[in-house]
This record gives sequence, structure tokens and C-alpha cells, in this order.
Amino acid sequence: FMPIVVESTPLASFENWSSLLPS
Repeated sequence: FMPIVVESTPLASFENWSSLLPS
């Protein structure tokens, strides 16, 4: 499983990762 890293910027993809990761 891999998050969409084709967002606007690497930062956006990182934020997506954070959303997927449990807080």
C-alpha cells in the first residue's frame, strides 16, 4: 500500500501520510 505521492508538493504527500497514520 502506498499513498498518493503525486500531489502538488512532497509536503502535501507527507500530510496525506500523517492523515493515514494513527495519531
